[in-house]
Amino acid sequence: VGDPQSLVDVFAEIPGGNSFSGFSHPDFLDYRERNEALEDMAAFTARSLPLGTDGRGELVRVQFSSTHYFDLIEVQARTGRTFLAEDGARGSGGAVAVVSQGFWQRRTGSDPSFVGKTLVLNETPFTVIGIAPPGFEGTFIGFPMEVWVPLAAGERVIENFDLSDRASTDLEMIGRLRPDMSVARAQAGFDRIVRELEQEYPLEGQARGLGVAPTTGVDHSMRSGVTAFLAALMVTTGLVLLITCLNVGNMLLARAAGRGKEMAIRRAMGAGRARLVNQLMTEVVVLFAAGAFVGFWVAQQANQALIRLVAASDLPLGFTLPLDWRVLSFTAAVALIAALVAGVFPAREALRNHPVHAMRAGATPDNTQRRWRDGFVVVQIAGTVVLLAGSGLFVRSLREGLSVDPGFDADRVAVTTVTLPQADYDAGRGLVFYRELIERAKDVPGVGSAALATGRPIGVSVNPTRIEVPGFDAPNDNDVWADANRVDAHYFDTVGISILRGRAFEPADDAGPPLVIVNETMARLYWSGEDPVGATFIADGERVRVVGVARDSRTLIQDPSPAPLMYLLLPQTYQARFQLLIRSEGDPLELRAPIQEVLNRLDATLPPIDLTTPRETMNDSLLPQRVAASVTSVLGGLALLLAVLGIYGVVSHSVSRRTKELGRRMAIGGSASDVVRLVMFSGLRLFGLGAFIGGVAALGLTPLAGRFLLGVPPSDPVTLVGVLVTFLAVAALASFIPARRATAIDPTTTLRFD
Repeated sequence: VGDPQSLVDVFAEIPGGNSFSGFSHPDFLDYRERNEALEDMAAFTARSLPLGTDGRGELVRVQFSSTHYFDLIEVQARTGRTFLAEDGARGSGGAVAVVSQGFWQRRTGSDPSFVGKTLVLNETPFTVIGIAPPGFEGTFIGFPMEVWVPLAAGERVIENFDLSDRASTDLEMIGRLRPDMSVARAQAGFDRIVRELEQEYPLEGQARGLGVAPTTGVDHSMRSGVTAFLAALMVTTGLVLLITCLNVGNMLLARAAGRGKEMAIRRAMGAGRARLVNQLMTEVVVLFAAGAFVGFWVAQQANQALIRLVAASDLPLGFTLPLDWRVLSFTAAVALIAALVAGVFPAREALRNHPVHAMRAGATPDNTQRRWRDGFVVVQIAGTVVLLAGSGLFVRSLREGLSVDPGFDADRVAVTTVTLPQADYDAGRGLVFYRELIERAKDVPGVGSAALATGRPIGVSVNPTRIEVPGFDAPNDNDVWADANRVDAHYFDTVGISILRGRAFEPADDAGPPLVIVNETMARLYWSGEDPVGATFIADGERVRVVGVARDSRTLIQDPSPAPLMYLLLPQTYQARFQLLIRSEGDPLELRAPIQEVLNRLDATLPPIDLTTPRETMNDSLLPQRVAASVTSVLGGLALLLAVLGIYGVVSHSVSRRTKELGRRMAIGGSASDVVRLVMFSGLRLFGLGAFIGGVAALGLTPLAGRFLLGVPPSDPVTLVGVLVTFLAVAALASFIPARRATAIDPTTTLRFD
């Protein structure tokens, strides 16, 4: 998009809500006309619609946009044009479409004559007027759009979509700030407009609060989590880079000690310090450049593995993860800086001794180099402990997430979405379809029960509904909200949610007064622990009576804590789009074919179904934990290897420097076990100091990853102790090998040279 820094998302402020809806078209027009902070605004909504005329074609993601959407975000068509104002006239029906380049290439093989042809969406023809530019797939990262049509078309292809209804909440909004405006000033201006609209057009049971935030391609409800996740990965990578630099610096220090005489001879022959520093730093830069080139290749392979990991998820994620020139330039700059940082201290140490002292027979480096090397190893160990602690937490969290109990039967229930064509089904015919579908589904062999609902048992969004509970006063006179799901009488038995008090819905309730079942959290929050069965309250402007209290269940993938939830009767309010739930004592996914046959017999024009279980949905939602566990495990293992090599190198170097001392000890009666203990102590001493620092740092840093952990506390003692014990065992082995080699020293040979 053009000038993305000035784009802002305008979203409805609903507790637990997101930006995927929230506004009506009349309100959008008022916001657009009255605000003074934005140059312009656009409204849009998205749906998945079938291609073709029979309703059974491939589903494509379609965005219904106000006609100035492309002008607002400054996106021009690759071929053809985008929308004109007349395309959005309600009388015209908005029968034009812009398609993405990916859709054009995939569906037509890059047919150059595609512009001007007809594209049929949900049995409705559209004339293709343009192809979007390469790389543009909408303004929401990870959920690419394939087709854009004017908002006016929504009234023809979306059920109950009415652009004149001020009470609807179908639309999202985006705007562009004026050059002299800030987000805060825009927010203040919209707050004023909200108050004006509430006075001019009061809506029963509905509030108009909104928020303004910079457009980043990530929904405001997920932004902090995504940012924290990426920051955690960057910190992890930075720690590994630091450990690597320290490890290389340690080896360069050892190499500098061995080249002391060489440097002394060069200086004695007239080489200046600057020339020697240039030589040493050039060697280091060449070393890091070679590593960087290898790293680029590894990055490409790892990138493909990450793409496969994302693609393996059933979630409709459309991420592209190219290693473009900016990424490679950044990496090259990091490699150069790392080379300079890692090489400066060894270069300094190589030149700090006087040439006469360095060339003197038997001369050895002073203790400064040893202290530097010991310090490097201690920091490596500390960083590795932090990385391994984080990796252990992510791995344990992933394991807990895979076995979490959501409060219902997530393994024996399969769910699929069914959408009845608006043109073919009114409320009466749709309710008949409900009943016939349930009766025929229950007769399928292997089906224990079947149910209908508007929402899945667990998902990524909620359906916030304003309520008024007698006797409950919200703090600061705020509106009171609860999530809502409309279900039929078979829902609780099918999903496996128990009724704790009162009763479940019964088929006879469909024709009766509005009833509701609330979950434990809602009963506890709004009725102060008293039994709400029999109580009445207002839900979405309608008085309902509580007949039961259901067990709490997890409804949001991203939030394990139960939220207030109420269940309303689906048959009392017809919905063309609903969820069919099937319970089986075997594998419910094996019922796909017979359930598809049932739907075909009822209406052969409906698109094919895609059965999934709530457990699959929950496991797919663990993608951040999978990525974090995979990346931190690999990087943690690499850091452990580097730290162990650092310990091994320091101890080996110490043995080589102390050859005469160890030979004397053995000559005067010291045993091999004494030498082993003496040498190992030097390595384990460094480990102990580094482990202590790393443990304290881990206790301070791991809480930052708390929002990604499921069922595991950030300061989990089991994980930290396991890391320290494992690291201690490996460090002991790294110290034992050179210690054991030290026992092979021949005291006679050592004393002869002395």
